Amino acid sequence: MTDIASKVLYAADIVLVIDTTASMGPFIEDTKKLAMGFHERISREMRAKGKTVDQLRVRLIVFRDYYDKEENAIVATPFWKMPEEEGKLVEFVSMLQAGGGGDEPENGLEALALAIRSSWEQGQGFQKCRHSIVVFTDASAHPLEHPGKPPSYPKDMPKDLNELTDMWFAEMRNTAKRLTIFAPDVPPWNIFEGAWDCTQHHKSHAGSGLDEQTLSDLVEGITNSIT
Repeated sequence: MTDIASKVLYAADIVLVIDTTASMGPFIEDTKKLAMGFHERISREMRAKGKTVDQLRVRLIVFRDYYDKEENAIVATPFWKMPEEEGKLVEFVSMLQAGGGGDEPENGLEALALAIRSSWEQGQGFQKCRHSIVVFTDASAHPLEHPGKPPSYPKDMPKDLNELTDMWFAEMRNTAKRLTIFAPDVPPWNIFEGAWDCTQHHKSHAGSGLDEQTLSDLVEGITNSIT
């Protein structure tokens, strides 16, 4: 068998779900730095493991709070292919501004539901796929059954955490899915690691950014999920 015939082709989809409320300011600034070299960091880590990513796509979902201010409470991008569309990622991230959301909790669960329903690569032409969701927040989340939803609240949301859990198990491919959560040690974030498969929770704190070690751990976690 030739090297070409035996080569395993990797496709990796990564959805970054980011809280952009005011207290996330330091993190947002660090995210801008990460975006500038995201593809190179992932590729370098993969090369160190003796692997390559044959297709890397990145999508962003940023969220605040529909119950505080409806406008742009959740903004989602399409998937962008790296490195061909890296400029679109950098442009979008460069425009992010932390603000609002002074009345914790926020709409993180709705953003997570949108991430689960992403248009994932289904493996046509690839032997191995990874569908990774990475959530960054320093706040708790509104329950999905919160009353008094505003007119702009997204349609077809799960009605509660049980339905969101059903989505994770039914709509995500077991061999591909990964969820990494950077969030406080509070409900609902601190229940996912024990209740959902393929999930890790790293504790975060309000007002903190991404130091170099955290950035390295994040990139390594993404590449580990690919390999």
